[in-house]
Amino acid sequence: AKVNDVAGSKITGVGSIVADRIAAGTLGATVVASSVPAANIGVGKLGAQVVASSIALGGVYTDAIAAAAITDAKVNDVAGSKITGVGSIVADRIAAGTLGVSVVASSVPAANIGVGKLGAQVVASSLAVNSVYSGAIAAGAVTATSIGAGTLGATVVASSVPAANVGVGWLGAQVVASSIAVNAVQDNSIVGISSAKLSGGISPTLVNLSTVAALSFPNTFTSSQTIAAIGGLAVNFGLNAGTVTLTGGITASSATLTGDAEVRGGLLVGGGTKITKHLSASFPLDFGTVGAVPECMDSAGQTITGAALGDTVVVSADIPLPLQYSLSGYVSVADTVKVRWCQFANAATDPDGAGANYRVDVWKH
Repeated sequence: AKVNDVAGSKITGVGSIVADRIAAGTLGATVVASSVPAANIGVGKLGAQVVASSIALGGVYTDAIAAAAITDAKVNDVAGSKITGVGSIVADRIAAGTLGVSVVASSVPAANIGVGKLGAQVVASSLAVNSVYSGAIAAGAVTATSIGAGTLGATVVASSVPAANVGVGWLGAQVVASSIAVNAVQDNSIVGISSAKLSGGISPTLVNLSTVAALSFPNTFTSSQTIAAIGGLAVNFGLNAGTVTLTGGITASSATLTGDAEVRGGLLVGGGTKITKHLSASFPLDFGTVGAVPECMDSAGQTITGAALGDTVVVSADIPLPLQYSLSGYVSVADTVKVRWCQFANAATDPDGAGANYRVDVWKH
């Protein structure tokens, strides 16, 4: 009753100060309370040695958990994305969906392979029929042993083919054979033969020349020949050029020409003067009476294209030649000939009566 005020430091003994005697404020750092109402714990971090009997839901943040502090016994449920390590997830834990592009499965049921292109390193043990398209085959990937029996497409080009494997039919126009079997070339297969490909003389057999054929030089007929000119025979040079030699009895009696013949160039008969062209035409004419001896009568000019002054002209008529008359012709101007009758009797007479057909031949040298 005599103490008015006592400093706290004067009080000693365990339990000497009851709780209601402690004024509001902050206890010192060394004061350890046996219990503290939750509402009275201040904001801040509890000490490392403080053990909480419970923690509010969502009250523990990531950095508050020490490394390796959570053991398997403390884990109730973990999202698949939180699990790492080889072989950590079994197949029945994988949900339906698409695995990432970097996931490599040891095996996948065929029905579970999605539509699209397999990677370049994927090796399939088997492929469905007709499932491989042209673009999927790498260049040079198909070897000879991989090609089955059958016919390759028309556009397939082989680097080599065994002779026994070449089928029957026509080879392409650009195919060049290194050799051909004896007697394997038929007549219709030969387009043309140049003179350089002929050796020796032409054998004494039938030479059958088609519609318009040409003899190339130098060819030597060494025996009697029978030349069947079917539809026309064209010889493209003159004999005087010395490029064709006819020997061994090529004469009218030993050489037979059947059909029409055309000599494009000069023609020498028996080594004489070369004939370069023969022109011929027929005209119906009626001369009338030729005057008294001596007298000649010319026809009007008749057109023969190509006739020139100085050409040889021979005339014939389809009537008997009257006595004391001569029949001739001549080129009066270019491309024009005239027929002439001359009589040597005393009286004036008509050489062709009611007229005749006159054949005029013009020879050029």
